[in-house]
Amino acid sequence: MEKKTLFMCLYMGAAIGKFIEIGDSVLSQLLPQANENLRIVLLTNKGLDRYLEKNHPNQFVSVEYIDEYIPKGFLQKVFHFFYAYLIFTGTTEVLATVGARADITPAGGNRHVAFFKKAIARTFGRSRWIKTKLVPWLYNLVFRERPFRKIFDRYNPNLVFVSAIAFFPDVEVVAEAKRRGIQTLGMSPNWDHLNKYYIPQHVDTLLVQNMPMKREAVIYHGYREEQIQLIGFLQFDKYVPREKYVMPRDEYFKAMGLDPSRKVIAYFSNSAFSLSEGDILKEIAQWISEGKFKQPAQLLVRPYVSPRSMTLEQKKYEKLQGNPYIIFNWRKIDEQEESSRFFVSMMYYADVVISLFSTTALEAAVFDKPTLTVGFDGYKKYPPHLSITRLEKLTYFKNVIDTGGVLIMRSFNELHEKIQAYLDNPNLDKEKRALLVEKLCYAPDGKTAERVMNIILSKLYGR
Repeated sequence: MEKKTLFMCLYMGAAIGKFIEIGDSVLSQLLPQANENLRIVLLTNKGLDRYLEKNHPNQFVSVEYIDEYIPKGFLQKVFHFFYAYLIFTGTTEVLATVGARADITPAGGNRHVAFFKKAIARTFGRSRWIKTKLVPWLYNLVFRERPFRKIFDRYNPNLVFVSAIAFFPDVEVVAEAKRRGIQTLGMSPNWDHLNKYYIPQHVDTLLVQNMPMKREAVIYHGYREEQIQLIGFLQFDKYVPREKYVMPRDEYFKAMGLDPSRKVIAYFSNSAFSLSEGDILKEIAQWISEGKFKQPAQLLVRPYVSPRSMTLEQKKYEKLQGNPYIIFNWRKIDEQEESSRFFVSMMYYADVVISLFSTTALEAAVFDKPTLTVGFDGYKKYPPHLSITRLEKLTYFKNVIDTGGVLIMRSFNELHEKIQAYLDNPNLDKEKRALLVEKLCYAPDGKTAERVMNIILSKLYGR
């Protein structure tokens, strides 16, 4: 058998959970394949050291630490601006005008140039030739540094796989592979990346999580349908089988301080996008304390505990700490397996789920949980660039809304009524949630990592 070398770029933090930590991950399934006929080279950053150590790399597995490469200098920045806005979707509009996050400025920093961004998409962005031929050619002229040339020279890979095709350094890794005629395979770790900005380097085979992403790859990025393969969501693999991640009910309720005799209203925060979640939680807790639900209930909150949002979360909820009707799950995201057990158990034992325009809506549907999203600003009316309503323009979430599987609440009264309706009848809207899973989750069967591994091996060996 001909000896092969596989490059796997696992640089972004999202690679930790999706490729390394989750159950039988892609990496855990690939590493045993490494032998005298297959060398695996992991391109990563030193921040992932502690995760890679758990996988006990053998003599046929190498780790190369690389640096993030970002456009620099006037010419590169101007060209980056040009190609990024070859698409301009509802998601792009939010990011470029009002911003998706409430705590930072819009992407690009200046909402007043949104007209020019849209104009690029409406003119140059209409041409598939510009997107797929001219832009890659210009990219090689403008980005001449080739920071990964020496690593490619050293190993001469047969296949290059990137896990975050929309970001640097993955873009530069693909560019180097394309210059050398090396076969490329890649994906975006999240379901919203293909409808944000144009990606200047195409992989030969693109892996996508669902059908909407496949359409976006064709319409916005100029991929041909035969270049795209559906795989599902890697993070959903931990839901099948559920026994590994779902804690026994008594153990979970005790660990969280939950009352087993009360219904659980689970709130998955997204504070980087909303300033009014404290108002929402305070009101729900008030309804519970005043007995305004027919059933005794309790509110379980999962704060948005990424490192850059932790301070904002703690400040937002400091006045709610100690409320007897609110329980907070502050376990950090980077405690992967333990955090996953509490996250999955929180979803599994919830009676009603409330989330804010996030992947949580898909996960709740996989668990067949009645789910609501909040489409109003709490007690205070915020300007458009801070109002939660701005997120309704997000292209990827419109697909969720269109199924009817997740309802947008417009007022406190509507929120109360719908929570009560779901507590009374958990099967309400069940068929709509099933439609959401069918249309947006592809195959939550626990085999997504296996599919990715098989595709990688098939590209290497022509199976």
